[in-house]
Amino acid sequence: MTQHSKTTLLSLCLSAALATGCDVPDLAPLNRDASSANSGGSANSGGSANSGGSSGATGGGGSSNPAGTGGSAGMASSSGGSAGSSGMTNDASSLETGAPQDAAVDQAIVGSNLTNDSIFDAVDLVAWYRFIDANLPGTDSGKHGNNSFIGHDVAPTIDPTRGYTGVFNGSAEQFFPTSVRDSFTFTFWIKTSTPGMGTAGGPWYEGTALLDGEAGGVTTDYGVALIGSNIVVGVGSPDTTFVTTKTITDGAWHHVGITRDTTSGDVIVYFDGTLDSQKTLATGTRTAASMNLSMGTRGLNASISDLRFYGKVLSAADVVKVSQGM
Repeated sequence: MTQHSKTTLLSLCLSAALATGCDVPDLAPLNRDASSANSGGSANSGGSANSGGSSGATGGGGSSNPAGTGGSAGMASSSGGSAGSSGMTNDASSLETGAPQDAAVDQAIVGSNLTNDSIFDAVDLVAWYRFIDANLPGTDSGKHGNNSFIGHDVAPTIDPTRGYTGVFNGSAEQFFPTSVRDSFTFTFWIKTSTPGMGTAGGPWYEGTALLDGEAGGVTTDYGVALIGSNIVVGVGSPDTTFVTTKTITDGAWHHVGITRDTTSGDVIVYFDGTLDSQKTLATGTRTAASMNLSMGTRGLNASISDLRFYGKVLSAADVVKVSQGM
């Protein structure tokens, strides 16, 4: 309808209403700007239904507007859509559920710029657990498909400091495939204020499991646990456990790096990119370690982020790079 014909129709409607004594009808729909190219909709300011376009981004944009300015695709109410202006929230509602993140949201999450190609030492990365999928927290974001399908009650969320995070509530558990048995490096971020189970000086397998491959009996297994406020590392045959120096139950985020050399038996632990402790334990392949490394067993109350398994011993400088988000 042209602007001239709209004016004529408005005049006729007003005249008819005055002549009959009826109320003047609501003429607002006829008085709107009908230029769909400027507004993004097909007839009025937002498309076929309300202010969210009929097939484009929600909010004030129609099909030609990018989702970042108006929300996610599809028709929505005049409030502006679900994603366009809401931004990132610190809960699982912004997590992936088998589909890619909205680009604008994903870019705002710490560490989301990393890929299985750009991550540090991608060649030797055996598994990478980001807790990015709300339906499958143990998804391996690396290239080897070492997905963890066994677990319960782990709550993926988005932490403003560390990005994608798995929250363990004291009863939650996740079991990761034991994809490393010789030389390896584990790295992860942890935040907790709750001491682990077990007795000071006791074996790792009585503590709260962080990555526990205990097989039972004196055999070639290994594990990492939290006993009291300290992380402990143990290797079997003979069963030997050593306690790290730094306490971590202060409610702050800490980066942990643990390396093991299968030839020398040297185990080194780093906290926040700095050497904490080291000890020489049993050598050789950990053939008897259980099929899965348990995390959360025996009451873990903690948040875990950016869990990586490398199939070699990373140097001290390499561990620092990982702690810096590379």
